[in-house]
Amino acid sequence: MDLTFGAYYSVGNACFGLADDLHTAFNTETGKLNNCDGMAGVDEEGKSWATDYDARVAELLTLVADLGEAVQKLGRVAVHCGYELYLANYRSIINPTSPPAAMPAMPTVERRFYGAPCKAGADLQGGLRDAADDVIGLANKVGIAIPDGDTDQLQSAAEAWNRLQHNYTAELVSVLTKAADLMDTCDADDARAIAGKLRGLEGVVGDVLAACGELSAMCTEFKDALWALRRQMLWSILEELALKVAERFVLTAATSFLTFGVSAVIGAAAITDTVIDYARKIADKVADWRRLRAQAKASRKQRDLGESKRKADEAKNLDDDSPNGAGKNPKSTKSPEELDRLGQDIGDEVSRIPRGSGQLDTLVARVNELGLSHDEAVAVTKKATETGLGGTGGVAHLPDGSKMILPTYIQLGKSFVVNADGTVVKYEGNLEQFVQYIPA
Repeated sequence: MDLTFGAYYSVGNACFGLADDLHTAFNTETGKLNNCDGMAGVDEEGKSWATDYDARVAELLTLVADLGEAVQKLGRVAVHCGYELYLANYRSIINPTSPPAAMPAMPTVERRFYGAPCKAGADLQGGLRDAADDVIGLANKVGIAIPDGDTDQLQSAAEAWNRLQHNYTAELVSVLTKAADLMDTCDADDARAIAGKLRGLEGVVGDVLAACGELSAMCTEFKDALWALRRQMLWSILEELALKVAERFVLTAATSFLTFGVSAVIGAAAITDTVIDYARKIADKVADWRRLRAQAKASRKQRDLGESKRKADEAKNLDDDSPNGAGKNPKSTKSPEELDRLGQDIGDEVSRIPRGSGQLDTLVARVNELGLSHDEAVAVTKKATETGLGGTGGVAHLPDGSKMILPTYIQLGKSFVVNADGTVVKYEGNLEQFVQYIPA
């Protein structure tokens, strides 16, 4: 039994550690993404791309937060179930020499912050419409905003998402798999249920990692498209323009052109028919590029994260003591008068049973049939004991959170224990050791 509990507790610790690793990884990398504010630019295509990107980032980080909660909850469920197994073993010992050990300490489930990267879309005007319009009025003649996404920042974002997919979190699936395998070694329904939930989260982690990879590819693809526009489609046009007006313009092939737009291309001011002619050529190239971008967007595929969110929600909403679904410890809904009546009725039934013919078993069965909360079960069991078995010797508040309804004469060695989830079990053994837990 102790070895089995050790397996449960090992799984709990693995889950807590996994949640911490997930939090550290995403906080680290999403913090770096804050340096990529407005990386998509201010033009129409940049804003459209940024809208899709920002929405996907928000969806992913919501799923990651759900996953973090789910893993923490399964850790607590594993520890709780293992501890219940330990208590069952403890209660089977005749005349134990010491009280049961307290439940191991474990972290509470919390909704953690996994980052909120700055928006990829820029709010201010930029690129050609900032500087070039001031020098030659080229922006007005082009008639459309030149795509001005920041390729350096897009590259940084791509690398951050790639690290999240590979460097930090790739081992998360194997951690869940090993934990599930360990649960499978325990021959118990709750262990199998926990293993099933863990294996369900393997798919969630897989979707998270894949979504990180998709975001990395999305940033890389947009960066490459901007490079193609600037280097392959516009650069030759701008070189020709510089040669045509060599006496009045200076082509400044600064890196800012390749990164931010065409604002640094022309270094002198002039308004000529030549400039207007080349402005039209630039507009045509940008229009062609946008058509290619529309095709790329139409072919972009992203996996549906809906099923993973459902699995994470299902796990994070478990009660600590219930790996199979809804919790067994509902909120109190019965009045004190109703609880007193229920205890009286059960006690009356027990009192009609001949001594030694199943009185304790009947009391336990009747209380458990009611599906009571912990406090309700204590009240009903105490009343039933007083009515059907001649009184009680007090209620001991045990270190594990359960309560023991002691008989009037503890020498009888028979009592009832109300577990934290509201279920009642009978206990037979030395009761003197529990008297110390009766409140003064």
